[in-house]
Amino acid sequence: MWRPARPDEDAALIALCGALYTEDPSPAPVPAAQVAATLSALREAPWRGRALALDLGAGPVGYALLITFWSNELGGEVCVIDELYVAPAHRSLGWGSALLTALQGAPGPLWPHRPAALALEVTPGNHAAQALYARLGFAGKNLAWRRPLATRTETAPSTL
Repeated sequence: MWRPARPDEDAALIALCGALYTEDPSPAPVPAAQVAATLSALREAPWRGRALALDLGAGPVGYALLITFWSNELGGEVCVIDELYVAPAHRSLGWGSALLTALQGAPGPLWPHRPAALALEVTPGNHAAQALYARLGFAGKNLAWRRPLATRTETAPSTL
């Protein structure tokens, strides 16, 4: 079942995140230290979002990173599914659908507020994910443009 991730699961979530980026590469590598920093930031500032674990009894076999922002256009809080990954052996069993359906019905243990919208991105070649999201009512026409402002490194230098 999906549930909030625990700090003692960070290593497992970092490994699952590595598997996601191996299967569905990002334009830039995501080092393990960056994932650890994200997990730490979400624990230290829960208003930013949360990490979830898919635990079927023997530890995490999937994870999701949920991030929040307020949208004037949509009239409220948007829950962004920043990352969603289920290990291959556990796919096509309804776990992704269960998570997205639960988030639609928030508030609850997975998300503390009722969002005005759910948002996510999918790579052009990930047809299985696109089919899942379309089946659940997601649609998109906009292009996401970004201009990174910081260099991502395995270990960030101290600025103190």
